[in-house]
Amino acid sequence: MAAYVDSKMRELERRLSSGAPAKIAILTSLNIADELFRERNERERLLTELKGKARSLGVALDASLREE
Repeated sequence: MAAYVDSKMRELERRLSSGAPAKIAILTSLNIADELFRERNERERLLTELKGKARSLGVALDASLREE
């Protein structure tokens, strides 16, 4: 985890023309928090989609079993 944070800080440091260490640390923490929230939102979206598909398959399976 420390290596990840360090690499993100170094990446940001290269992009900023002047970057005080505190500024780089704060911006890095905000960027990582943004990544986390985006990943959580994507995971939640995929989970909702998966649950919907599972429900649809369950309904189709029930209907198919009733026909037999």
